[in-house]
Amino acid sequence: MRLAPDFVSLNPGYVCWGVMTKIMSYISALSPFVQALLANTAVVGAVGWLAKRWADKQIELIRGDQARKLEETKGAQTRELAALKGDLTNIGHQFQAGLDKKMMVFKTHFELEFQSYRELWALCDDAANIAYQTLQYYQLSPLNKEAKAEEKADSIKRYDKCRVALDKIRKLRPFIAKEVAAAATEIVNQCLSITKTYKDVYSTINRPDITVDRKVYIKDTAAQLDKVGSNYERTADLIAHRISQMYVGEFDST
Repeated sequence: MRLAPDFVSLNPGYVCWGVMTKIMSYISALSPFVQALLANTAVVGAVGWLAKRWADKQIELIRGDQARKLEETKGAQTRELAALKGDLTNIGHQFQAGLDKKMMVFKTHFELEFQSYRELWALCDDAANIAYQTLQYYQLSPLNKEAKAEEKADSIKRYDKCRVALDKIRKLRPFIAKEVAAAATEIVNQCLSITKTYKDVYSTINRPDITVDRKVYIKDTAAQLDKVGSNYERTADLIAHRISQMYVGEFDST
């Protein structure tokens, strides 16, 4: 049965089949050797084409797998980096909190010790002034009984002031350096001794019925005041040195 020309022209599959039929008819007309050669060539071409398609497919699979693994690695690294940043931030906050706490404790101790030295030096300075004034009191005589009684009461007050200063220094001891406390205690003890002697002998040296050589007391007081002066300067140097160390410690901690 012959098909209409229009059907043949409109059906590409039919045309291809016709072309293949003619090709096969040509091949069948060739010699067996040529036929085998053409068959091998066709097989090699088909195998090469299939191999290329398989290789392309494998390359696509490998590329896809590598891209997936790369994205997974990037994601894991991103999460690890975020966790590491979080850990570093927490460590930084903890370190800063610890540093702030240490600084607060240090500054509190600094202020307490500094204020203690200010108070200590005021006590030493007041006691030294009282002791130095005592040398002048030995050279004065009361004009009357009222003046004598008043000076007697004042001598007791000056002695009590030195005694109270010594007691305050003992209470400051935990907050100041040992060598500074020892020097301050020594100077106030010397001042206390001077004021006590004057208090005890005041009534005697000012009795009108007897004559007392005041030069002995004046000489002894002057000798004690020399020691007071030396300890006064030494105590001031010790306090200044300790405060400078405190400032150095504060700058080092920052």
